[in-house]
Amino acid sequence: MRITLATLAVAAVATLGTAASSTAATTNNWYWTPGACKSQLQSYGVQINDGRWFNVAKAFCVGYYNHCWVSNGVRRYKVFATVMRSRDGVVRAMQMTVTGKHSWSGGKMKIIEPYMSLGDFNYRYGSAAWAVAVDQNEGGCFDIHP
Repeated sequence: MRITLATLAVAAVATLGTAASSTAATTNNWYWTPGACKSQLQSYGVQINDGRWFNVAKAFCVGYYNHCWVSNGVRRYKVFATVMRSRDGVVRAMQMTVTGKHSWSGGKMKIIEPYMSLGDFNYRYGSAAWAVAVDQNEGGCFDIHP
């Protein structure tokens, strides 16, 4: 069975809201590595549409190959599939779009597990993120950097 981006975020899915966001959007001339995406989520957390925040204890980010740019041999992306575990064990997934050097917007956020231990999260979603990233890397980079 071929692993897709949907595999990363699909389980028993309940909708949390329609969007999540970070800082205000700016001109989108920025592309991040998956590590930068992970760092942003784990360092600053996520604000939900209704104004509440949650702290991200662990995150995995996989960039979409059709929103990719290669710079100095490094693949960078402006759109990511993300899966995050908050400090209280809730696992959420969302799509993240880079909007600036230190800003992004998120959407399609869903709770995929009401509680999961950190060990289980790393085992289940770490390997899935790696497999999806390998699959996406085979697709090349099809976006043109502005």
